[in-house]
Amino acid sequence: MTHRPLLALPAVAVVCLLGGMNAGTASAVPRPIAAYCSPTGDYCQGVFRQEGGLRARISSFAFSGRYQLCLHNRTYGRQCGRFRLRKGPFGIHRGSVGLARQFRFRAKGRYSVVWRLDGNRIGRKLRFRKR
Repeated sequence: MTHRPLLALPAVAVVCLLGGMNAGTASAVPRPIAAYCSPTGDYCQGVFRQEGGLRARISSFAFSGRYQLCLHNRTYGRQCGRFRLRKGPFGIHRGSVGLARQFRFRAKGRYSVVWRLDGNRIGRKLRFRKR
């Protein structure tokens, strides 16, 4: 027996992550720099360019609560902060962090971000370049 609704779950997660939290103009639509979704679609994570700068986002229907986001580069080293996943439409929990607002994020170069929940890494380490 085939479960077609399950095949749609990754697409739903991607739409929720990419759709962002704004329903504004086309210029407010985030552009992905680096992104990853779990094979099951339980969560998606990414770094996006928006009008206000770069944002790290995570969306999930599999977990909730507080998470840790760590940003790393050679200039500033590793910087971490704790944030809360907020419940959104359709039971999907979301977290969105403005990197320049929460971390020292002025130097150009290579960066990576990692999300953790209860001390365990969520998904992949995402790498990107700030120009």
